[in-house]
Amino acid sequence: LNRTEHVHARVGFEEGPQVNDPQAPEWKKALERHLNLWETIAKRQ
Repeated sequence: LNRTEHVHARVGFEEGPQVNDPQAPEWKKALERHLNLWETIAKRQ
């Protein structure tokens, strides 16, 4: 991320490129996975 100028950080899911509302309860699992992934990436910087 040190040399990154732009990141598309959409919350995706198994069957599509992005969820329609990341705060909706049906997307809780997808949002948690997304946030965990980015937390892991940030810790490695």
